[in-house]
Amino acid sequence: AELAGRATLTAGARRDDNEFFGTFDTYRLGLGVRLPAGVRARAAAGTAFKEPTFDQQFNTAFTNGNRDLAPERSRSWEAGIEAPLGRRGSAAVTYFAQRFREMVVYQFNRDRTAPDYDNLAAASASGVEAELRAAVTGSLSAVATYTYVHTEVDSAKAAPSISFTPGRPLLRRPRASATLDLRWRPAESATTSLVLGYVGARPDVEFLPDFSSRRVRLGGFTRVDLSGDVRVLGARGSRPPVAVTLRVDNLLDRDIEQLRGFPSPGRLVVAGVRLGAR
Repeated sequence: AELAGRATLTAGARRDDNEFFGTFDTYRLGLGVRLPAGVRARAAAGTAFKEPTFDQQFNTAFTNGNRDLAPERSRSWEAGIEAPLGRRGSAAVTYFAQRFREMVVYQFNRDRTAPDYDNLAAASASGVEAELRAAVTGSLSAVATYTYVHTEVDSAKAAPSISFTPGRPLLRRPRASATLDLRWRPAESATTSLVLGYVGARPDVEFLPDFSSRRVRLGGFTRVDLSGDVRVLGARGSRPPVAVTLRVDNLLDRDIEQLRGFPSPGRLVVAGVRLGAR
């Protein structure tokens, strides 16, 4: 809805009816305001929920599920501002805050008849995201983003565990992360993208052979991905355009550990053919 010619209000609501969890209502409200000199301010707030996974609800070879689990719930809001930088770029800054409750927590039970999962924790997250966009030349564009986030476990209904201890950060959430996305279009029929992604240090848990565990710190890493496509045949009659595609993940073949004890794949090369326009 347009408000006073300079503001736009959006609103949405959703109702889910689940056989296990019952009825859940969620909403999202957004407000955008156009300011002088091409500046735009925006704000949004909303709620969401996340259903427990199959493994959390039902027994597997290694865990006992809990069919009485409730969905995780969250409430969030954000506010930001976007401004042009001359004719060829823009900058944006957004502050965000989130609150999570009924978080599903794994706790190993020596009594193998008891469930290993329960809704035991509440947590919060807040931070700032900055973005710069620039058209470097007519065929080269760049997008740079930086995110800083602070997370904290607010409460735990059971005895504190190594994964969820009040006052400590959530696992595997880096304080800082950044990306640089360079896109080059040397011709109308060809596009290339080079993405540099940085993920900062983050806490994790290492599970030891004697079934004990300890909190550890995973170091930061930078990953480079390359992709491109070239149209080799244009559309003609009923025939769609045909393009050859190439994607290289982890171009530099770096050793990356996103989870303790689970190294990520090395360099991955994928080639293919795409029919139809992107």
